[in-house]
Amino acid sequence: MSDYFEVRELVNEIVAQGGNYLSARRYKDAVKVLNEILNYPQEYVDMEKYRETYELLVKIIRESKGSVALDVLPLIIAGRLLEDPLIDMNIGIAVTELEQTQAAADPNLFQNCRDRIIEWLIDNTEEFARVHLADLARDLNVPLDLLERIINDAIFDGYIVGKLDTEKKDLIVMPYEQEKRQLKCIICYQDIDFDAPDLVRCRYCGTVAHHEHIMQWVAAAGKKCPRCMSELELD
Repeated sequence: MSDYFEVRELVNEIVAQGGNYLSARRYKDAVKVLNEILNYPQEYVDMEKYRETYELLVKIIRESKGSVALDVLPLIIAGRLLEDPLIDMNIGIAVTELEQTQAAADPNLFQNCRDRIIEWLIDNTEEFARVHLADLARDLNVPLDLLERIINDAIFDGYIVGKLDTEKKDLIVMPYEQEKRQLKCIICYQDIDFDAPDLVRCRYCGTVAHHEHIMQWVAAAGKKCPRCMSELELD
């Protein structure tokens, strides 16, 4: 692996090249080069460069009128893993732009990817099942390397009970029963049932909250997601 300073220079070039392609209206080339940032370990890339990348992504989607919908999927998924408010905000804007242009893309691509993985495991596995990551990636239409990162993150956070076999690219999983799955309310930080009737979920970043608590937030801060600041859909 290259050292930090070499990677830093390469990333600077990637972001600059993405901007140049955008100026030349070569939108697919712009997305392709920006995707190269995902090849480097997160700790090697300055957060400011990630933020610049997602600002460019919004401009690319807007100017291309959604023609790059499928190409931007890896960046959207990876950006949510960065857990940065400014990046989350731009991802929310990017998804909104794609929806407004009625881009020809599967709408499921933009659901919370971790939840989609967990739902797949519940529906398709039994206790101590061994799942081939390549099969899971194909079924969910998620790049394999990003899928592996998401699963690692979900295991660490306790959303998936299992072990990742990185050598064989398998997941040995003991999935939660659906009624036992838990999420935390972003307002009160207490566990809530995944399928609780009072659950409010942001359609852009997947953040969840008790209905009572999110209404208190809305009264104080407006009808925006506390995490990504996208417009909330409330009954």
